[in-house]
Amino acid sequence: MATPYINIYEFFLSEIEDYSFLKLTRDELSEELHIYLRKAIADFDKCKNDLTDRDDALQQFNNDLSDKEQSILASLMLRAYLKSKVVASKHYELILSDTDFKIYSQANHIKELLELYKIIRLEVDKEIVNYTLQKLNMKDMK
Repeated sequence: MATPYINIYEFFLSEIEDYSFLKLTRDELSEELHIYLRKAIADFDKCKNDLTDRDDALQQFNNDLSDKEQSILASLMLRAYLKSKVVASKHYELILSDTDFKIYSQANHIKELLELYKIIRLEVDKEIVNYTLQKLNMKDMK
């Protein structure tokens, strides 16, 4: 009857390769992932399940989320994660001089991150639209 946060975290972690997460303790990782999950929850207002019905102490939603809903939450977490990386990279660009930044940049890293963020944003938006349409079609069939 409940969906553990770890289910969504596993979806999310399978999509990224961020070795900095390996340096974190289990509690630190859980806190970091929870921040992205909360952003994802705020952005998934079309979910048919009540995402506010959750128990953060038990690290679970109090209802059963479908695999699709879990996947959408993980995708929204990915979007929030990438956005934070883009913002951090832009911050470094402002701090470092132009020459230093070009050396430090490694093949237009910001540009690539921004492009990836845009792609993920579009994919997530498409996932949510398809989910919403599927939900509407199910109502029409009843």
